[in-house]
Amino acid sequence: MPETPRGKRVPDATGESFLVVNKAPNGQAEPFFDRTREVWVAPWRKPDGRVGRPTGKTRALAVASRDRHVEKAAHEAAFGDLADGFSAKTTVNGLSAWWLEHVARHRVRPTSLATYRKHVTVITDKIGSVPVHELRPEQITTFVSDMIDDGSASRARNVRTLLVQILERGVEFGLATQNVARKVKAPKSEPKRRRTITPDETQLLIAECEPRFAAAAALCFIQGWRISEALGLAWQDIDLD
Repeated sequence: MPETPRGKRVPDATGESFLVVNKAPNGQAEPFFDRTREVWVAPWRKPDGRVGRPTGKTRALAVASRDRHVEKAAHEAAFGDLADGFSAKTTVNGLSAWWLEHVARHRVRPTSLATYRKHVTVITDKIGSVPVHELRPEQITTFVSDMIDDGSASRARNVRTLLVQILERGVEFGLATQNVARKVKAPKSEPKRRRTITPDETQLLIAECEPRFAAAAALCFIQGWRISEALGLAWQDIDLD
C-alpha cells in the first residue's frame, strides 16, 4: 500500500488531487500519491516557473521521470546562448547547410564544393534530422558501416572526414560539447591498382590529339599536371624568356 505523504497538503487547481509542499533534499517537492488517478506524482519547478507533474505507477518511477525532465531542462539551458541563430534544436541538416554556405564556399574551389554538397546530401539523408547535441557515436558508426556495406569504403572515409569538419564548427558555436564524429575511426579503404599507359602509348595519344589539346595532354602525362591545371593555363602564366 502506498505510504502516506507527510507535510502540508495544498489542493490542486482541479480540486481532485493535492500537492505536498514539503521539499525533498534536492529542492523539489516531495512525491505524493494521487488517489484519484492511482499514480505517484513527482512535482518539479520548470525553468519558466511553472510546475511539472511527471507520474509513475510507483514512487521510484515518478522520481525517475522527474529526474529525466530536470536533466533535459538543465541540458537545454547549457545551449541557451548560441551564435548565428543556432539553438538547442538545430539539426545536423541545419548545421551542414550553414557550413556549406558560410564556410566551405569561401575555402574551396567550385568543383570541390560540388563534391562536398554530394557528401552532405548523404549525411542529411541518414542523420540530418537529429539535433546536433543529441548525435551519438553509435549513430555515426552505423551510418559509416552502412556506406561500407554499400561497397564504398573510400566514400565512407571522405564523408566521415567531412562530418568531422562540420561538427567541429558545431562545438565551437556551442551546439555540442564534443565532436562525436572524432570517436568513430575512419574506415580503411582498399588501395586500387590502376593501369597507367606506357611512354610509347603516351606519344601515340599526343600524336592523335588535336593541335590545341596536344600541349595540354603532354603537360598532364609528362609533367604530372591535373587536367584543370592544364586547361586553366593562360598566356600570363608563360615566361617565354
